[in-house]
Amino acid sequence: GCMVDGDPMTYWHSQWRPEIKYPHWVAIDLGKSRELAGFAYLARRQMDNGWIRGYRAYVSDDPEKWGEPVASGEFSSEQGGDEMRIEFSKPAKGRYLKLECLGEWRGRAYCAIAELSALVE
Repeated sequence: GCMVDGDPMTYWHSQWRPEIKYPHWVAIDLGKSRELAGFAYLARRQMDNGWIRGYRAYVSDDPEKWGEPVASGEFSSEQGGDEMRIEFSKPAKGRYLKLECLGEWRGRAYCAIAELSALVE
């Protein structure tokens, strides 16, 4: 829900007590296999808790087998405004988009996502 509901004020949050080690991840089901150009990520709005630093993205038709990442890097530490759009170096085809969170900007053990969406070719 909350990260695919179109409402930037709601959010998904990884477990925060007890702390669990990274990576944390989420996956969305696009309903059918699609050609994806990338994805868009919007950080939590109310505060900077959980703003993702390092990430890896995967696209697959099988939610049990992800293969190699189609994109990886770091989001900006200035996440308070616009959504961030990450374009893949080449289109990726699949039904599922997975975002793996590798760390948070203030070193906390959790992450949060207000909105996550696939950029369809």
